[in-house]
Order: sequence, then structure tokens, then C-alpha cells
Amino acid sequence: TFEHAVNASTVTADVLAPTATMNATMASLNSGATVTGTASDENGAVSQARLYDGTTLIASSDAAEQSAAVSALSFTNGGVNWSAGWMPTTAGAHELTFIASDAAGNETKVEQTVTVSAATTTSIQANAYDYPAYVLAPGETRRFTYTDKATFNLNTNQNYYISQYIFHERYWNGSGSDCTTDGSLTISVVDAATGEAITTHDGYASCYAGAYVQNYYGTLYGNQELAHRNMIFIVKNNSSVDQRVFTYLEYGTF
Repeated sequence: TFEHAVNASTVTADVLAPTATMNATMASLNSGATVTGTASDENGAVSQARLYDGTTLIASSDAAEQSAAVSALSFTNGGVNWSAGWMPTTAGAHELTFIASDAAGNETKVEQTVTVSAATTTSIQANAYDYPAYVLAPGETRRFTYTDKATFNLNTNQNYYISQYIFHERYWNGSGSDCTTDGSLTISVVDAATGEAITTHDGYASCYAGAYVQNYYGTLYGNQELAHRNMIFIVKNNSSVDQRVFTYLEYGTF
């Protein structure tokens, strides 16, 4: 048996604040980023968690505070790991603050400064068989546009070809027949005039994005509409190291 005397006049106060961390974050202008970290409390679960950009609330674990401007801050399977989405709309230094509180009202906060990089636009003015390469720094987003692209009269049987691609150099085996990627790059494509998202012809695999058309003795191969379309290729480096891409523009007649 076990006996323990209870002193009814004693009140135990919870004065221990939660513990919290926030992982290093990379972000680019107008490009979705994910902020992550941990939060826990010795006397129970964390009851509330919020993430601020300066003094602006950008994520919360409270559903009543969530909106188009405030994303959901969630804990993985009820554990200590948390994550929140963030869409920075200004470039430069941002002061992120994560605040966790427990049921007794104790709070703890962690901070970090994140430099949001502007999405650089690179205009590629190339001739046939010109494949300039570019290096993207960690977290960098770059936009590529192809100019001086040859135009051809689609109403004739003139023999021509157009290829416009961008691809991750690290995962190209030289032929494109076995092209893979590890997710360190995200490549998306939009219409240069309208900003409309475009699903391009993926002639090889996930490390490529682009389109081609070939009119060979009056027979068309590939995607005629996309190959002639003015497109913007948006490439984001999701990793913590430099990544190299090739811009592939090829056109001509035969």
C-alpha cells in the first residue's frame, strides 16, 4: 500500500516555459517557402503557436486566426515538429519570430533573420546550338525567357525545328534517356504574356521542362503550339548548395 498526505492549502504553479526551435529557412520573392522547427512543454503539449514576419502574423495553430494571409501552423502527428507555409511578397531581410505558449500562459520565442532573394529574370538571346549554363545559389529563384527565337510560317511545308528546354545539369546523363532529379530544383513554366501556368511537353524526365516541334518534310512532330509560344521558365533552388542548369535553345531549317 502507499499513502501520501495531501496539503489542500498548497497550490503548484507552472512556471516552466515551452522549449522551441526554428530551422534555417531559405525564401525567394513571391515563391512559397516552408518554415519548420520544434516546440514542446514539460507539463503537457504546447497549447498555441504563432509565426510572425516582423509584427505581422503569418501562421497560427489556431484555426480561428487562419485566413488567406495567415497559413496553418501544424504539428506532425501531434508531436513536437511544426511547419508553416510562408509567401514573402517583398525582397530583403525579414525578421521571423516563432512564439509557443502552454496552458499556464508561459511563452517562449525564437527568432531568425531570413534574406528573401528577388527572382532574377535572365533573358537569353541565343543563336542555334547555344546552351548557356547558369548557377543558382541556395534559395535563389530565377526566371528565364528565350528571345530571338526563330519564327516560321506554319502554313507552309518548310522544314524546320524548334527546341526550347531548361534542365538540371547534375541529373542529365548526356542523352536524356535516364534523366532523374532529387527535388533540389523546382521548374515551372508560365505564359510570358498572361502569367498562366503551362504544362510543357516533358520529352525526357523530371529534370527537363520545355517543348519542341519539328516539321520534317511536311510532317509535324512534337508540340507545335508550345514550341512557338513565348514562355517563362521559373527555376528555384530548394537545396543548401549551388545548383547548375542548362538553358537549351535550338532552332533552324533543313
